[in-house]
Amino acid sequence: MKVLIVGFGSIGKQHYQSVLRVFGGQSVEVALLRRQCAPELAIPQFDNLAAAQQWQPNLVIIASPATTHLPFYNGFIHLDSVQGILLEKPLCADSADCEHFCVPAKPVVLGFDLRQQPLLRLLKQYLDGAALGKVLSIQGRVGQALPTWRQSEDFRLDVSAQKSLGGGVIRELCHELDYLMYLGFQPITTFAATGKSRWLKLEVEDSAYIQADMQQARSDKRLIAASIALDMVSSEPFRSLQIDCEEGRYTLDFMANTLTTDRFGIGIETITGQSVGAAIDQQLASLLESIQGGVLQSDLCSLSGGVAVMQWIRAIELSVLSGQRCEVTDA
Repeated sequence: MKVLIVGFGSIGKQHYQSVLRVFGGQSVEVALLRRQCAPELAIPQFDNLAAAQQWQPNLVIIASPATTHLPFYNGFIHLDSVQGILLEKPLCADSADCEHFCVPAKPVVLGFDLRQQPLLRLLKQYLDGAALGKVLSIQGRVGQALPTWRQSEDFRLDVSAQKSLGGGVIRELCHELDYLMYLGFQPITTFAATGKSRWLKLEVEDSAYIQADMQQARSDKRLIAASIALDMVSSEPFRSLQIDCEEGRYTLDFMANTLTTDRFGIGIETITGQSVGAAIDQQLASLLESIQGGVLQSDLCSLSGGVAVMQWIRAIELSVLSGQRCEVTDA
């Protein structure tokens, strides 16, 4: 198989290493499409779309800034040799671009690899089975100081810090938006506020506090209260999810890799997740299975799922601008 990686920043390098691990001793050729070729890398490199198309890749991983996703996607989706595409999240920088992504006739996956977290998948099973009764409220939290994210000389030059490249905490940490929808919750309305700390001095928001009225896909039309906090300023990294139900509470600590179930009046049980390899590797392996089987695996985020995340982001940004609660479906 011929794998083309578009973009070779921090996440592009991670995808490159993931391809090598997942394919192992299998036959695979890897090439890069990037703005400037690096002669020290002993693999094929292209600095323009036409040359990369002529290489006829079978799998394309688009890991360039979100502002470039649309032209690269449309440049490869109709290529006969291409069997599947992995697009890094978010789908695009501007939600208006969503309607211009061609509907795929082949597997297309968004890079929301938190879906591969075993304990999140176990939590989904619990929720689908209503083990603790009706869900009443949801709290998702994630934070880590931006200067510690990557080994950059100046974090202010990273994609995450630049508005022109689709940066900002809402897009950079939109995993929380996706995994809530993966768990079966759909946002109906949303309200949000954002902040910019004097410490980082970024042109984009570095914290966001989001409220949402959500509905559970399998349940009636009653609303569930959700709150989500995202930040790029916290000194101590954290990522957690708490779901309160009628008969108990689930607490998933992504950093500690634990899922705690508190069954009211019965007791508390904590499960430690098994190590199954990097989530990015599991995501790639699942995409390869989808290509082979012709059906997108249920643990992957489809193109329509990526559009749904962008619709929520659009509503969040409208709420920030207006100071009002906004409808997600009309965003």
